[in-house]
Amino acid sequence: MVKDISGILAFAFIGLVSGLTNWSGMFFLPDIPFIQHYYPSVVLGIYLYFAGRYVAHLKGFNHFLSLLILIITSSIGWRASIEIGHAMGGPVPFVNAGAMGALAVALGWVIAWKIRNGIIKLIVIVTLAGALGGGIFQLADAIFDDSENIWVLILFCEWQTILFAGIAFAHQRKR
Repeated sequence: MVKDISGILAFAFIGLVSGLTNWSGMFFLPDIPFIQHYYPSVVLGIYLYFAGRYVAHLKGFNHFLSLLILIITSSIGWRASIEIGHAMGGPVPFVNAGAMGALAVALGWVIAWKIRNGIIKLIVIVTLAGALGGGIFQLADAIFDDSENIWVLILFCEWQTILFAGIAFAHQRKR
């Protein structure tokens, strides 16, 4: 488990790299709807796996199954954040979307890594991190309204960085 600020920073860095990887996909991926819809969540799931396995040294059911769970729940979160969270509207649709996506990721994290202690704390903290990332993006959306390249860069990088930092923070234990 992550036990100090360096672990949180390591997770945040992985989140940033995940966001940059997702952003770069808009330049080289073919314009095929299925790929465009699921590429971000597959990338997120892969980076979540690497963070859990190689940074936090968590144990899952088996490597392939943990990876698959993280990709599937990231895909569910990605689609739910758009189709449900953002579609709910209201004054802050990106906060709704961020929380919805993070909730799915948190549930996937708990299942993939067989988390047995502090489940509620982890789910709440990660969901709040997703909402925070959505709130920050809500502000960025007002500034970078029509610049798609910047908009997508900020969306992926800041949200995934905050999400990963939230996951690491949720694993902190009182000393």
